[in-house]
Amino acid sequence: MRRAILAVAVPACLAVVVCPRHADAAVLRIPVTERAVITNPSVLGERRILMKFELPRLLSDAEVEIAMLEFRTPVDAAGCSGGVAVDCFAVTAPWSEETASWNDGWSSAGGDFDGARHAAWAAAPEDSSLIRFDVTSTAADWASGTAGNNGVVISVSPASGGALATGSGVAAVAHEATLVVWYAPHRDE
Repeated sequence: MRRAILAVAVPACLAVVVCPRHADAAVLRIPVTERAVITNPSVLGERRILMKFELPRLLSDAEVEIAMLEFRTPVDAAGCSGGVAVDCFAVTAPWSEETASWNDGWSSAGGDFDGARHAAWAAAPEDSSLIRFDVTSTAADWASGTAGNNGVVISVSPASGGALATGSGVAAVAHEATLVVWYAPHRDE
C-alpha cells in the first residue's frame, strides 16, 4: 500500500485523516509562488484560478507519499440549492501571472489541463470549509521531473450551478492556498 487517505462522513462535515506509509515521513507546507484568475469573456461568472508551487530540490531525491492542496472555498453558490463541485486539474502548458488569460496562450480556451489528473471536492452553498485535493501523483511527477510543473487550475463544475467567487475572495484563496507534502527519503531496499 502506497498511502492511506481516509475520509469519514459525519453529518454536516467531512473529516480527512492522512496516514503516510513511513512513520518517519516529514511534511512540507509549500505556499503558492504564482497565481492568476482567468475569466471567460463569453460566460458570465465562469472563472478559474491558476496556481503554481515551487517544489524544493530535496523532493527530487525523496518519495512523495501524500500531497494535498488546501484552501478555503471561494464558491459563490447563490441560487444553488445543492452542493457545488469544485475541480482541480494539473495544468499542461506554461503560463505566467502577468500574461494568463482565458483565450490567449493556450491550445484550448480556459487553459490546457490534464483531465486524467483530476481531483474533486463537494462544497455546500455558503460554505467556507477547508477544501483538500489529493494531488499526490501530480506532485510526485513534478518532483521526479516526469511531468512539467505548470501548477494546477481550480474551477467549479458548470453543472453544479455555482461559480468561483469574485474579487478579494478569489484573490485570498490564490494567496493562501498551500501544497502540503508528506515525503520520505529514498531508501535502498
